[in-house]
This record gives sequence, C-alpha cells and structure tokens, in this order.
Amino acid sequence: MTAVCAKNGCNLPAYVEPRTSTVHKYCGRTHALEVEGSRVQPPHGNCHLCNLSGCRKSVAFDPSSGRVHDFCCRDHADKAVKSGKWKKPIRDAFVPAKGVKTGTLCCFPTCRLPVYQDVSGRAYDYCGRSHAIEHRLLQTRVGHIPSSSASSLSKSSSVANSKSSVLKLSPMKTYILQFDGGSRGNPGVCGVGMALYDENNPSTELWCGSHFLTEHGTNNEAEYQALILGLKCAHLFGADRIVAQGDSELVVQQILGTYKCESPNLIPLFKEATMLKRNFVSFEIRHIPRAQNYRADELANEAMTSKCSRGMEALLGD
Repeated sequence: MTAVCAKNGCNLPAYVEPRTSTVHKYCGRTHALEVEGSRVQPPHGNCHLCNLSGCRKSVAFDPSSGRVHDFCCRDHADKAVKSGKWKKPIRDAFVPAKGVKTGTLCCFPTCRLPVYQDVSGRAYDYCGRSHAIEHRLLQTRVGHIPSSSASSLSKSSSVANSKSSVLKLSPMKTYILQFDGGSRGNPGVCGVGMALYDENNPSTELWCGSHFLTEHGTNNEAEYQALILGLKCAHLFGADRIVAQGDSELVVQQILGTYKCESPNLIPLFKEATMLKRNFVSFEIRHIPRAQNYRADELANEAMTSKCSRGMEALLGD
C-alpha cells in the first residue's frame, strides 16, 4: 500500500528519495513543518541560522539524511550568491542546475528560479518538489518527481478528486454561496473565488474553490463567472436551496432584474447564470459589503496571483 502524507487532510503520497528510495513521513518539508513545528530543526537547534544577512530563520534540515543546509530556503541562497557575499559552495538542495543551458527556469507558472539539480547531476523541470506537485495536479505533468512515486502521485490525485466529487449536501438545507471575481488591470488577469456555508452554521466553511480565468478579461465578466462556477459546484454537490452573496452590485441587481443587462460581453454570462438558477428549488441573491465577502475575495486574488485553480476538481477534472 502506498504511504500517504501524515498531515491530516493531505492525500499526496509521502515523498520518496530518488537515490535511496527512503519513504518519508510527509509529502514535503512544508507539511512536515506545519505538523512537527520546532521538531523539524537542525540537530544543533537555533545555533544554525540562515547565512543571508538579516535572516534569523533556522537553516533547512533534512531529518532523514541529517543534511544541514547553509540557508533557510533556495531563494535566500540565490540572493546570497548574486550579492557576491557568499563564497563557499552552496549545498546541493539550493544549487542552481549545473550543465544546464542558461535560462532554464522552473516550469511552474510565474516562478523565475532555476531548475533543481540533485547530487547525481540530474537536472529536473522544477525548482523544487512543491512546484512539481502543484503543476502535476493542475496539468497532469510529473516534472521532477521521482519515477518511483509518480504512479502513486497519480493515484493520490484521483483519490483527492474523488473525495471532492463525493461531497454531498443535504437537499433540505439552505446553503450560502459567497462569490467574487476580479481583474487586475480591468481588462487584465482574471480570477474567481467561491465558498459554501451552511446557513445555520455560517462560521464553518464547507467548501471553497478558486479558478484562474484568463489573461485578458474585465471585472464584471469575472464576477459573473464566479457566480456561474459557484452555482455549478453547489448543484453538483446536491444543494437545492441557495442564497448567493456577492459584493458586485451590478451582477446582483441584474440577476434580480432591477438593472437591465445590455453589455454584449455580459449578456451570454447573464443568460447562463439565469438558467442555472432554475436548478435550485429555492434561490436568492443578495448584495453584501466587500468586507463581509473577504473569503471569496481572498480566493479570487489567490487565483490571479498563482494563475492556477484549487478545489475545482469535481467540476473541471484533473
């Protein structure tokens, strides 16, 4: 049976070292730090600090091999080398790939770090495991993940998707759908965010999703897309009674019929949202202040920054 990351809620396979085939407890250092906290530290405690001037974080440490690095992260290692103040050889985990053509950067969108190279000299497609996993889940690409764990990652991905797809909401309950869309530049990079709550327990988030739309779109288009995707997911999860809440007065008032939709680029979206309303036994839409819509706004900004999607597997697939 394939070992799974020990962090609660994570379905990724435990990391497998490519050289020794050692199976770790977690999928990566990030989750190890979240769970273990201060226990994932260098063997000499806080006396080993990052060598970048001004940084007081502990240096990176691999508890399985005992390797102590010179910096807390790859970014700080690169900064130290570029500044010319670090003359010692940087340890393997943070060395830009040797023997690789200049300009070979991590394949993850928006990442400008050089690709990772292990001690054997093999150059990978990503700067590190985290970006490899994220890109793999979004674009079905294994990247630098060891071949021994590639198949298990694929299985884990399908497990995560199936768990998301089997989220079942009671048709007798009323659920709150908060939605938000944004455009940086208007028109510009667009992303949306949605979150579902039980009306009787609005403090508990049942589901959230973020989705990158396009490099060139308007804010109003993104707001409509957020409502549309949110309604599709709620219907997929089995909800029959929805109260949609958004901070876009234009979208809310057009759906209510108070404002007339006359913009050519919004009419198809307006029609789709209006049709989706009919999937529900009960549907309401309300305008709320932006401060109350902070969660959806946060998710929309996440999508615009990362240009990726999260929590949308049940609707959009892998």
